[in-house]
This record gives sequence, C-alpha cells and structure tokens, in this order.
Amino acid sequence: MFFSEHIGSPELEQITTGSLMVNQKARALDPPARRPYTSNVNRPKSFWQELESLKQPRRHFDLDTSYPKEWDMAIRPVIARLYKESIIGNAYMEYAPGQAFAHQDPGRDLDLFIDFRVVQSDVSLPVYMEEPPSTSALLSAVREFSTSHPSAKFALLRLWSASHFWPLMVGMDRRAMFSFRDARGRPWEFNFLPKDFPHSEKSMHFNLRNRMKKYEHVLRGRTFVKRDLVIVMGTDEEDLLRLATATTFAIVEEPWRLEVDLWRSFVNVGLGFLEGLHEEWLE
Repeated sequence: MFFSEHIGSPELEQITTGSLMVNQKARALDPPARRPYTSNVNRPKSFWQELESLKQPRRHFDLDTSYPKEWDMAIRPVIARLYKESIIGNAYMEYAPGQAFAHQDPGRDLDLFIDFRVVQSDVSLPVYMEEPPSTSALLSAVREFSTSHPSAKFALLRLWSASHFWPLMVGMDRRAMFSFRDARGRPWEFNFLPKDFPHSEKSMHFNLRNRMKKYEHVLRGRTFVKRDLVIVMGTDEEDLLRLATATTFAIVEEPWRLEVDLWRSFVNVGLGFLEGLHEEWLE
C-alpha cells in the first residue's frame, strides 16, 4: 500500500481511505510519546536523585516507611499486566537484585522502572556487542547514499516492542539476574529482556544486526541498523520494494519473536522526508 503499483487499487482504497497508516506525512507530525529506550547504564545521575534520597541514610529501602504511596499506585497495575501476559513470573528466591520504582519523564505519567545498577559490574559483554550508532550516523548514511543515487527511496522499519521489555527471551538459567522486588518486597523475574537492564540496547542491536547479516548476500549493504530500527536504502522505488520485502522477511523469520511495527515505520520515502522527521522517530 506504500508503492505506486498498489495505489488506486479499489480493494486497498476501501480499507485505507482516511487512514494515517497510509497518510505518512500526517502521521509523521505526531511523534510517539513513549517510554525511553535507555538502560540503567546510560541514564544521567539526575535520573536517580529521588530514588537515592529515599534510601538515605541507610542506603536501602525501608519498604514500610520509605516507599512513596504514589509510586506503588503507579507501578502495581503495570506489574499486574506484565504478570498476566507472562512477561514476568514469580521468582522463588530470597534475594532479587532489581528494585522497582516509579519515575516521571517529561510529558509522561509516572511509570515503572527497575534499578538494576547493583548487577552492572557483573554484566560482561563480548567485544562484538557494540553500542548502537547515533542518529547523526544514520542520517549521514542515507545522505551519502542519496548523493550516489539521486532517485533513492528509503524505508524506516521499526521493530515492535513494549514499553518495558525487548522481544528477546531470557533463558531460564539466567532469569535470577533479571529479577526484581516490587513495593512490598515481592520478587519477580523477567522472561523477556527488560529495557532497564544494563546494556540492553546493545543486545537488541546485536540480535537485529545478526538477522540482517544472514541475508547480506541479498541485501548487499543496503541496510543500516540502529538498535531496533532498520533503514532500507533502494536506488529507486522498485529496488526499495524488493529490498524492503527481503528485510521484513529477515526480521520476522524463525524464531518468530520480532515483527515490524508499521505504525511507527515509514516506507517509500525520500531523503527530505527522513531529514524532516522529529528526532523521536529516529531515536
């Protein structure tokens, strides 16, 4: 529905008339208000100030007196939903390293966050787990491609992910490290990779990049991966259709954990469209 060969199709127009899914310019004007992707290690010191002040002077929570009631009211429904959907489960252990707390990012309500800093020194990543590239590096790549291919068309494909976890499963033998305590001290463990866990961005970037590498003989260096975002670069519309189809196949193949979130993606657009997007779309 994003390519000229589909435009004008009576069947397609019947289901897409007035839809922002197809009207990409209008949809681009409303950037998503979402919980940040940032893990514990990349949070500024100011992010932790309120949490740290509640631990004084003993450096840990007294759950009966220190934990703010509004925090408990904000995070309890989130934990209940995660449990209902089997994203987390009961952790049968005396000690869980993470501590649930609430934080309010600009323009958002109080939301659930997990403090996993205590395990940060224990998280040892292999050297090939790289930091995702910056937005400026992404734009430089598409500008360079456009310079060589004046008729270039692009697809920005964002993976679906929930607010609090990446769609990457945690092995049963490792879930103790991904456990946390709630406001009442009850332990829970994540079955999927929590976004707050140290270096979780690197894990998502590594997994998605590996999916692309498997089909490099087809994609031929025409993709740029940034964590959960793939930029597909076609020399023209026809080339993009072929490469975007191949990229989508690479993303959603077995194991079937990953899928493209079309509501947060843009297909068959030019360089000017990408340069004009709000930074939230490219973050």
